[in-house]
Amino acid sequence: MKQKNHFNRTIFLVIIFLLLLILISFLSFFSYKDKISKEYVKNYKLNTLDNKDSFTNATTVDLIDCWQLSIPKINLISANIKQGTSQDVLKSYIGHFENTEFDKSNIGLAAHNRGYDANYFSDIYKLEIGDEIIYKYKEKTYKYKVCLKEQIDSYDWSYLEPTPDNRITLITCIDNRPDLRLCVQAVEYEEENK
Repeated sequence: MKQKNHFNRTIFLVIIFLLLLILISFLSFFSYKDKISKEYVKNYKLNTLDNKDSFTNATTVDLIDCWQLSIPKINLISANIKQGTSQDVLKSYIGHFENTEFDKSNIGLAAHNRGYDANYFSDIYKLEIGDEIIYKYKEKTYKYKVCLKEQIDSYDWSYLEPTPDNRITLITCIDNRPDLRLCVQAVEYEEENK
């Protein structure tokens, strides 16, 4: 009787061990598959944006939503923009205010300036009137010159309203002042033919 109980317990333990082994293998496989899939999307996004400088070849919603901002004075070069201003978006991208335009009137953008992995607007306080901002959307490049830099109330959305001219509005937090935001606006200009 003892041998039979010992045999049954051994079989039970072997079955539990095999089930655990199968479960671990299964989880590892799906984790690896997810990692490979994310790497593919990341590499495809980089290749699409950097090598072709075209957003029309993107095949996923995430890739189609990407566009770029450059500010030479503060060494911000080709930072990717994504629709929305949620924390999930702002942790990796410059966010586009959803109720603003994409390529005319007033384009509203937001980004972190400290305390996160992506702090794209950390140096926009250094911008001065006349500094250049370069905005790429789809296959077109727009150039702007800074015309306004000021502190605004954190609930003042008037700077994001449509404008008769084409401008871009950058908004970020101000250190230790949760009630205020730094707002930089720039108006589109066309380079003169030389």
